[in-house]
Amino acid sequence: MRRTSFVLRSAAAATFLGIAASSAQAQQPHSSVAGFGMGNNYIAAARGYEAVMWNPALLGLPGNKGFTIGGLMPSVFSGLDPVDFSDFAKVGGELITDQTKQEWLAQVRTNGRQRGDVDGGVTILGMSMGPVGLQLGVSGNAVSELNGDAFEAIFFGNAGATGQPRNLNFGGSKLDGGGFGTAAVSFGLPIPVKLTNMPNEAFSIGVTGKYVHALGYANARDAGSATTPNNVTIRFPLVYSDDFDSGNGIGVDVGAAWQAGDVTISGSVKNALNTFEYDASGFKCRAGTASFDGTTSTSNFNEVPCTGNFVQQAERANDRSFKPSLAIGAAWRMMPSLLITADARSNTGNESEAIVIGQRTGVGIGAEFSGLSFLPLRAGITALDDGVQVAGGVGLRFGGFELGVAGSLHNRAEGRELGAMISLISIR
Repeated sequence: MRRTSFVLRSAAAATFLGIAASSAQAQQPHSSVAGFGMGNNYIAAARGYEAVMWNPALLGLPGNKGFTIGGLMPSVFSGLDPVDFSDFAKVGGELITDQTKQEWLAQVRTNGRQRGDVDGGVTILGMSMGPVGLQLGVSGNAVSELNGDAFEAIFFGNAGATGQPRNLNFGGSKLDGGGFGTAAVSFGLPIPVKLTNMPNEAFSIGVTGKYVHALGYANARDAGSATTPNNVTIRFPLVYSDDFDSGNGIGVDVGAAWQAGDVTISGSVKNALNTFEYDASGFKCRAGTASFDGTTSTSNFNEVPCTGNFVQQAERANDRSFKPSLAIGAAWRMMPSLLITADARSNTGNESEAIVIGQRTGVGIGAEFSGLSFLPLRAGITALDDGVQVAGGVGLRFGGFELGVAGSLHNRAEGRELGAMISLISIR
């Protein structure tokens, strides 16, 4: 009966936090190799400097260490679909046959486009002292899309898949990408309230303030590229920034956390406020045109004034921004050597609007086993909005110091995304 009562009270606290929280997409790079290895199911387990990214309220819970520090933590996710990395690996070092190219083209035609994406970053420094934490890092993402005709032209030339020259149109093909530097400071505040009157119960709230600085931007859109039996014409104008001062803004994350016994429940609102936007007045433009008629070729990739259609293309930079999303989760120290976690998160804004670095909408569970205290093992599985992600990792501990590595595989409906992270400095 006592155990049942504990579970019901935990659920009540989770409901409260779910109502109080509404999370967001992060421009902060990943700060926890343990969380990466547990499939990003870590919002209630993060402590010390990790809490700056996950939920600042965790800094205000009892048991939070007085001082932690970490840094030099690169992480990356990259994927292709529907023709993915495994498809290219199968023909590695070999001539791609027409049959294989035909099969790939059929997949792209069915899917509507060939997509590639990469995102990631580096936590340069993470640190916490009691209820205060900070994180410095850089992050970025890039997304490209080719329509079926563009994919056919790349692999078959203007002769086309049938060997008979025909008209191909590249409409809808595009590229978007950007980089960001972020400085974040968090504070966790214990609140003397009791949600369930359970022994050893604690509740805290937290806030993170972030300054986000654009480190670069690129936006290319097809503007009428096509092939005919007699001519190839490329029109792919590019708007970009080649300096480290193309935009800035501030962001605010808020969160709440509850702890009793071996259970922690946590919810956060990332980017509850976010004013980041690009400064299009500093953008540069290139014509991005070329043509070939079988005899004569011309090209113009020179810098040109950002007028005419370039104005609208430059304005697209601020169509994609950091949108709010909701995250809530629980962590249960089932036994001294076994931690179980469960997370749910939901991003707002569609993929054409939202800049998403790292975490996606999904529900999952994770586990860390430290039967050998110097060799923690991690694993997680997450059902995402476009497939399933599995992850795993391992650490090597020497007292409070840990080296760690983790990897993930995201099986999408059309393709796969691979992820990896290394933590070179972590003292907790």
